[in-house]
Amino acid sequence: MLKLLYTNTKAQVRIDGDFSETFDIETGVQQGGIPSPVLFNLLFDFITRKILAEVGVSGVKLAYGNGDFYHSTREAHEDIEILDLIYADDVVAMCTTAADLEKFIRTFEK
Repeated sequence: MLKLLYTNTKAQVRIDGDFSETFDIETGVQQGGIPSPVLFNLLFDFITRKILAEVGVSGVKLAYGNGDFYHSTREAHEDIEILDLIYADDVVAMCTTAADLEKFIRTFEK
């Protein structure tokens, strides 16, 4: 079904009310499309995993607890490592050192 959404996709540009000739859309996700954010996130997750495998940079480690006022004696703490935050087409990369961040960016640019 997704393949059908992206097969033979065409677009036009409108300038001052006049439309250009149609042209094929060969890359990207459809703006405003329902599956577009998920597809973008899946693609970027794949890219991030490739970068991690290639250069082995570390993300920022955060510790958090999931207890509350009533259950504080059973509070559990966990650590999580975050390398990137993604929302729609915005990406924030976080590393523990400037050198790791530079490696991440250079590898991403490839």
